Amino acid sequence: MAQDICSSPGHGDLPAPALQMHPAAAQEGEQVLVWCIPAWKSPVTQIIFCKDGVQVHSLKAQKGKGSYYMLFTMTTGSAGTFSCGYQHKDNSNRVRNSALSASQNLHLTGAAVMAQDICSSPGHGDPPAPVFQMSPAAAQEGEQVLVRCITGWKSPVTQIIFCKDGVQVHSLKAQKGKGSYYMLFTMTTGSAGTFSCGYQHKDNSNRVRNSALSASQNLRLTGAAVMAQDICSSPGHGDLQAPSLFLNTSAVQEGEQVLFRCQIFPKSPATQIIFCKDGVQVHSLKAQQGKGSYYMLFTVMSGSAGTFTCGYQHKDNSNRVRNSALSAPTNLSVTGSGSSSQAGTSTAGITPTDLQTNCRDITIGLVVISLLLLAATTYSFVRKGACRERCQRQQQVPSHEAEVTEDNEIQYSTIAHVGHKRPGRQELISNTEYAPVRPSRSQPR
Repeated sequence: MAQDICSSPGHGDLPAPALQMHPAAAQEGEQVLVWCIPAWKSPVTQIIFCKDGVQVHSLKAQKGKGSYYMLFTMTTGSAGTFSCGYQHKDNSNRVRNSALSASQNLHLTGAAVMAQDICSSPGHGDPPAPVFQMSPAAAQEGEQVLVRCITGWKSPVTQIIFCKDGVQVHSLKAQKGKGSYYMLFTMTTGSAGTFSCGYQHKDNSNRVRNSALSASQNLRLTGAAVMAQDICSSPGHGDLQAPSLFLNTSAVQEGEQVLFRCQIFPKSPATQIIFCKDGVQVHSLKAQQGKGSYYMLFTVMSGSAGTFTCGYQHKDNSNRVRNSALSAPTNLSVTGSGSSSQAGTSTAGITPTDLQTNCRDITIGLVVISLLLLAATTYSFVRKGACRERCQRQQQVPSHEAEVTEDNEIQYSTIAHVGHKRPGRQELISNTEYAPVRPSRSQPR
């Protein structure tokens, strides 16, 4: 119900209290007192203070008490419209709201207001503008940036204001006789913007005068991650010479591998190679001195079709990055099991892999195949040698029986009788003649 009483001021059925505030305008750091006065005989159990339709404070009511207070210190967010109301809870825990009091506005004045004015109204100050300096003017995320505001030697200064994109981001109390004031911060993704500075003078009556703002300076966020996106999405903005992109095939099926080659000129100042698809970076490689060809190898999927380009970047010793122009675009079409894909599809199907890993896999496959071929060739030679030796032995033995003596003479025996009747031993001996024969040169020894 507390939320309801602040957001629905006309819905309460109990009479509205009175709201008072002192002061109605305050500087940052000053205290503001707000008090709520319900009707004398109103059934009150809770006092609610509202700011801009939202509850900001509540107090438990006390029997017979007529005024309830809220005391707070003024900040830049304290200005707004205030009101109050009260609630009554009966024994059945049913809650009734009062109508809200008449609202009152609280204003923020003084240096804080003028600081906002000096950033958003750069031409409204009457003292002379300070000088603004920044180093560096372009930085990577995580690097430090130093900003300097230089006031005139005799300028009546009490506060230094640093502005970014028309909003105060930092302030410093001025010191008598000091002319330079610094702001040091670490670069983040949200730090890029337009910076300037000014100063203020507060007199003895707390009246504040603003200076004119300094000339503005731009701070840029640089680095490989930022520039890589720029080189793919802004192909005509690079000032270095464009490389060439080659593709081993322009139409492939899902599951096949595609090899892209980005060729830079030997003397190109490259530190990073960028491969792009449909205006978005999909792969990058660190450049090597003297190397001209860089590869991207990936397995094709249904979303791999599109328009490919490549480019390179050069980062100098000051971490400033320059982009090359992009290569001429090359289209890749996917055919086969999936429907033919056209350029402009999602990059989700692209899976770039390290070329070194693929080369290692290919090398292992070639070694295995070579070992298998060597084993087959060896087996064939062994079988052929065994056959040749066996065939030569068969050719050396004649159709008739032969016996080799210890002195390498071969004794041939002639079969003198073939038939059913076998001659006697004496007859066989008398009819058999032996002749010694030396081995011929063609026979192996």
